[in-house]
Amino acid sequence: MSAIATLFRLQQLDTERDRLRTRTKAIDGLLTGPAELRATLAALQAADAAASLARAAASHIREEHTALDTKRAASEQRLYSGSVKIPKELQDLQREIESLVERTRLLEERQLTGMLEEEAADAARSAAAIAQDQCAAAWQLEAATLRAERAAAVARIETIAGERTLLVPQLAASHLQVYEQLRTAKHGIAITRMLEGSCGACGIAPSAARIQEARNNPDPVKCGNCGRILYAS
Repeated sequence: MSAIATLFRLQQLDTERDRLRTRTKAIDGLLTGPAELRATLAALQAADAAASLARAAASHIREEHTALDTKRAASEQRLYSGSVKIPKELQDLQREIESLVERTRLLEERQLTGMLEEEAADAARSAAAIAQDQCAAAWQLEAATLRAERAAAVARIETIAGERTLLVPQLAASHLQVYEQLRTAKHGIAITRMLEGSCGACGIAPSAARIQEARNNPDPVKCGNCGRILYAS
């Protein structure tokens, strides 16, 4: 293999390695979880909190209703037991019972509203849980695919490193220096194959003399337009 062909093979390996490194970095970002999964989890947490508040409110109303019922039953027992003889006390007791009846009526309206709110909150919580479960299940499949892709990419990067270790010693230090400098300056592409008489990177056709030089010169010959090394295979 000629020196320029070896450089071109090195370029192929480095380009593939760059692509795989970029992809593994992207996968690492994706593996933090999609925005949809975080959104459904946040919605479930909010629905949980709302359902807890609704249950607490309904429970408080039930406790208040029980207390009123107990108090009214005690007042009615006193009223009808005959233990209260004084008319004024009987009047007060009657008014208290009437007040308790009215408060109970109003509380029962609140209790009905609370029950409806509790049912709605529980339904919302169930819907949020279903949405979160579905999203999480889909994400588990996607994450498994991403992890497998990442593992394959890492394995390939290791293979490339091995190939590169064997390839680099075959190159002259001066050629390798030019290659690395161009890689830095030319966005990772230091050498390009000639395509139908034109530079494969910029598309400009070099002169016939430059093409001939690229074919025969063992040292790197650069494109007169973009400055990359020409590989005239």
